[in-house]
Amino acid sequence: MKIAHSLMIGALLLPTLALGWTPVAEQTPVAAKRGNFSLQLPPHWLYDLSGATVLASHDGVMLEQINVQLIPHAHAFAAIKKSSSTAMSTEDLAEAYVANLQADGKLVDFQTLSTEPTTLAGQPGFRVHVRFRLPPAQGDTVMDVTAVGTALPDGLLVAFFRAPRIHFYDKWLPAFDQALGTLTLGAPPKHS
Repeated sequence: MKIAHSLMIGALLLPTLALGWTPVAEQTPVAAKRGNFSLQLPPHWLYDLSGATVLASHDGVMLEQINVQLIPHAHAFAAIKKSSSTAMSTEDLAEAYVANLQADGKLVDFQTLSTEPTTLAGQPGFRVHVRFRLPPAQGDTVMDVTAVGTALPDGLLVAFFRAPRIHFYDKWLPAFDQALGTLTLGAPPKHS
C-alpha cells in the first residue's frame, strides 16, 4: 500500500519537476522562443521558457506570476472571436483585452479597476488593472491582474502580473514594473 501511495505521489509531482524552471541570473535578459523580445526578470525568481512565453514566479505560479508573450493578431482575443492589429487604438486594445478576460465566464465578481495609456518597449500601449475571484473549485481567492500590451507588426505583445490580492499582489507589483522597464524588442544581447 505504501509503495502504491509513493508511486501515485511521484506521478503527480513528475510533471512539475519536468518544467524547465531556471533561477534568474542578474544582468542576463531572457527571451521567449517566439516573439523577438527580451527582458530582465526580478532577482531570486525562477523562470520557464519551454513554451511560447516567458513565465516567471517567485513563490509558485498560483501565488504570483509574470507572463510575457507575443500573441499572433488572429488569436489575440480568441474568447471574443476578435483579432488585434496595429491599426487599433490603445483604448480599443484595452477594451478587447478586458472583454476577452470577462468572456471566460468562470471569473467571479470581475471588476475593471483602471485602464490607462502607457508604453511598452517604447511603443504606445495600454495598462489595465482588473480584480476577480476564482471559482470555489480553484480556491475562491481574490486575484488582481495588471496587464500591459501593445500591437506590433507580428502580434499583440502582452505582459501581465497575476497574484492574490492579499499579500502577494502589492508585494511583487514593483518587481513586475521594474521588469517591464527592461523589456526591449529584439534578441537579448550576447554575453561573452
